[in-house]
Amino acid sequence: MGYQSNLKQSTHSDNAKILLTYVAKHKTKFFLLLAIILSLNTHWMVLREWHMPTYGNTMIHIASARHVVEHGEYPLIDYSYGGGIANLYVPHYRMLVATTSILTGFSLDFTSRMLVLLFAILLPLGFFLLTRRLFDENTAVFAALFSILPGEMLIYTVRPLPQALGLILLPIAFHAFLGRKQFLMFFLAFIITFTHQEAVAYLFGAVGVFLAFTVLHILWRLFVSKQFNHQIHSDLVRKSLFLLVLCISVYLLWQFIMIGHINVFELAQFKNHEGNTVSLDSYLLKTGNLVVSFSLLGLLISLSFLLRNLLSDVNNISAEMKGGIFVFFTFFASALSSFFILNGFSLSRNASFVSISFPIFLGPLEGTEIIFISIVVALFFVFVIKALFEKSKSFMKSDKIAHLFLLALFFAGFFAVKNDAVGIRVFMDRFLVYLQQPLIIFASLGANGIVEFVNSLRK
Repeated sequence: MGYQSNLKQSTHSDNAKILLTYVAKHKTKFFLLLAIILSLNTHWMVLREWHMPTYGNTMIHIASARHVVEHGEYPLIDYSYGGGIANLYVPHYRMLVATTSILTGFSLDFTSRMLVLLFAILLPLGFFLLTRRLFDENTAVFAALFSILPGEMLIYTVRPLPQALGLILLPIAFHAFLGRKQFLMFFLAFIITFTHQEAVAYLFGAVGVFLAFTVLHILWRLFVSKQFNHQIHSDLVRKSLFLLVLCISVYLLWQFIMIGHINVFELAQFKNHEGNTVSLDSYLLKTGNLVVSFSLLGLLISLSFLLRNLLSDVNNISAEMKGGIFVFFTFFASALSSFFILNGFSLSRNASFVSISFPIFLGPLEGTEIIFISIVVALFFVFVIKALFEKSKSFMKSDKIAHLFLLALFFAGFFAVKNDAVGIRVFMDRFLVYLQQPLIIFASLGANGIVEFVNSLRK
């Protein structure tokens, strides 16, 4: 009996070693598959419900899809609010549901549920592709895992809505934008334009901000570093301009056909200022403390990378002065960020402490304790940045363009969320989920930065 027991334990041990060896060899595929499984698990509720989640106008889209199935044409009159108004909603998602139902013979209800599960699969895959294009494979794996964490992302992708399809297509479109397959990029931009107005607004804003950053980068290269790369920069400007013209012209043509004018500010949503403001508490609740904390680290890494490279272009400053400026920035920014997190995500000395799940529950802290911990964390961050730039051979290989593009996504999302600050006041809360896209990538950048730092210590 003892011999047989030892033999079984040995067999189990060998099997475990084989499994661990296989996982280590194919870790990217393993964690990507894990992210997909976890995403399917969170979206599986769409099948458990007696009826698919109906809040958020889901059945309005089904009404238009049913009209296509029964009449063979897209309805020009909307079914919303009792009908009788022009159907301004862009048609791609509704046509997708109707066409899939016709081709498969499935009911519109079942078709909508299956599309949600398809979205669940594509969600981590899209973030993986975009982040790998921007940075590297390890960071991309973190992005795939982080993509399933924000509650707002789940709320918008678990329901059969055009917003869900738009959120799935955006990372893939950005991936195509940064690549060489221009036809795919323009095709996806066209599809997104006809998928959802908020999605194309974010796409337009992100590319617009990136174009502005690219122009500033060109001016910096021309007048400061004298290292202007005509081929790279002209290609980026050309693609950005063409994409902006495509999106705005296609959408405005649709709006003109449906309601007879192209003034978006005359739409009821703008006139009535639909949407709610996004408070800090709402932002934290809907994004999650884990993603918020890691994304702050990633944002600091990205800004530090850009600052380091910009300083390297300046010739009339000594190397010691450049190093001092860089260290001061990283220390100050990381100390401020640490204080913000530990102080209940507030910069006020009198803020009440809010329990955070990352890195650990620290209990109620006094202001002096928070300042001390923030200084320690800032010193740690300076060493992390130093290790990333000096010892790592796999991190930060990308050009400045990658960081500029990620910052463009962030500022476009931030402006959309806070458009009430400039008097627009429309759909601020709905745009939060689009801001979460760059935050997820920033979080993956921060998480991988910690991993690289630990690896550098081991070496």
